[in-house]
Amino acid sequence: MGLVWGLVGFLIIINPSFYSSYLHQYVDSRGIKRVFGGGLILLGVFFIRSYFKNKTDYVTILMCPKCNKPFDKSDIPELLCPECNAPVERITGFYDRHPKLK
Repeated sequence: MGLVWGLVGFLIIINPSFYSSYLHQYVDSRGIKRVFGGGLILLGVFFIRSYFKNKTDYVTILMCPKCNKPFDKSDIPELLCPECNAPVERITGFYDRHPKLK
């Protein structure tokens, strides 16, 4: 979706006037082409960034090696398990580092 919005914004900057077969009229946005096209490009960048940000959210999940419980990083800012005070680790590669806990 972000690529579509960015492409539409880019096309509006390049060719700001077109005939709309849906509206049956000629649309001319030459006066606002940079603002409108740039806004659509920024909207596309926002969608693309939010897509990749959601893909990396698993990095914020932490695991306690003693009690084997998962925690969100925002819940424990001091990076210690609230139940056993052991230092917590990232979930990525946790079971490779601790194969006995599988």
